[in-house]
Amino acid sequence: MILRMRPLISCLKAIALLAAVNTACKPTPANAPDQVASNGDAVAAQAPAPPSPEEEAKQRAQSWLVLVDQQQYASSWDTAAPLFQTSTTKEQWESALSGVRGSLGELSSRKLRAAEYKAALAGAPEGKYVVVHYDSAFVKKGAAREIVTLMQVPDNSWKVVGYFVE
Repeated sequence: MILRMRPLISCLKAIALLAAVNTACKPTPANAPDQVASNGDAVAAQAPAPPSPEEEAKQRAQSWLVLVDQQQYASSWDTAAPLFQTSTTKEQWESALSGVRGSLGELSSRKLRAAEYKAALAGAPEGKYVVVHYDSAFVKKGAAREIVTLMQVPDNSWKVVGYFVE
């Protein structure tokens, strides 16, 4: 049996999002000591590279899934991208997610399979997306696949715009 929730634009049934987290890189302190190259010349310390879109989105997806796993469906809607919130009401989201997740039972395991950056998604507005795939198991469904789709919103944070369970 395939359970599918397609909230991304056309199906509007199941999407929620994570609260935006500050994604700004921390500046290197002005008093940070310089590093010394092997030839003895001073080399300015380099700030770590910012996380990739896939890494940021994976972190947001995992945080959002915690809300869903704890049956905090209203909170998951509250943290959704505006695109999702305008396509479905909080009550519709809670009802749809409660039905799908209730029929699966509690989460037994979840393992990250992949995260893919997409410059565009069919049927979705222009934007930047990351699709995160998980191999999951639930009490009432031994093998499942969860797909969480995130979109970069104007403040450059990543928010969930799609959740599918197959």
